[in-house]
Amino acid sequence: MSEPPARDQPVRRKKAWTFLRMFRWAFYLTFSGLFLFMAVCVIVGITANITERYPELEITHADHATAADLSQAQLRECWQALTRMRTDDMERIQAAFTGQLDRDAFLRQYKRWDREWRKRFEKLGLSCRLTAMDSEGQHSLRGLAEIYRRLDDLHKYHRRLVQRYVTENARTLREMRELFSRTDEDIGLGLDQTPD
Repeated sequence: MSEPPARDQPVRRKKAWTFLRMFRWAFYLTFSGLFLFMAVCVIVGITANITERYPELEITHADHATAADLSQAQLRECWQALTRMRTDDMERIQAAFTGQLDRDAFLRQYKRWDREWRKRFEKLGLSCRLTAMDSEGQHSLRGLAEIYRRLDDLHKYHRRLVQRYVTENARTLREMRELFSRTDEDIGLGLDQTPD
């Protein structure tokens, strides 16, 4: 067999180096793009969840220096405040099921209300000493602390329920709102056109 001409070898070698260079740059660009994508995902994930609270991870402790028994009047005020918080939560749930507002408008209002409710709820827990109860605390205060804990769980469940309900039924709620509005106008016009 005859060997290829000597001048073809530099051309082949040059093509091989060109291919390797292109492959290396493609690999670098792919790796850099993947790294950049992961960095953006991490940054977005952190900024989106920076204000999210995880109360199940928070450790509460009893401050024995301030854990003196509350008076009957203070206990009654705490109980009334918890009752008002529960009533407020239940009324907001009912508002979600009426469908009077547009889905986006309702969710905006609900999120704003939820933040305010959560602030008031946490402030109530601190002022009534419901977040730092130990097993040796005042008996009636332990009962209030249990109500506080369960109301917190119930509110979290309600928040998920409202968001799911409004999201899943957005189209039906909008159609019903439009039908009610149209029917109300038709009935109003029909009554005005009746003969004397």
